[in-house]
Amino acid sequence: MKITLKRSGGFAGLPSQQQTIVIDAEELSAAEAKELKRLVKDARFFDQPPASTKANRARDAYQYEVTVDDDQHHHTASVSDGAMPDDLEPLIRWLTGKLAAHLKKKKAERGGGND
Repeated sequence: MKITLKRSGGFAGLPSQQQTIVIDAEELSAAEAKELKRLVKDARFFDQPPASTKANRARDAYQYEVTVDDDQHHHTASVSDGAMPDDLEPLIRWLTGKLAAHLKKKKAERGGGND
């Protein structure tokens, strides 16, 4: 299973805030891969509409485009902080945690410190 998370928007929707991460379950620990698969299943991800039908009233909210590819499915769903279906929230939070760790690692590799 591979998951691509694209996050955009945020304060003023600056292009520099657009970030992407690809997570391959085969590159995760067994426990993390199991957790990720559970989150996808619990989110009923493959049953989610391509775009959230929930009204978004949040200014400067992040938008998330999540694509999941597994042996049987390929599906993309787009949601935002202000209009996120409850069942998708745990998956999005897990993915954004991975994104944050990835960005922190890249910053450290560039000599940007450990903020």
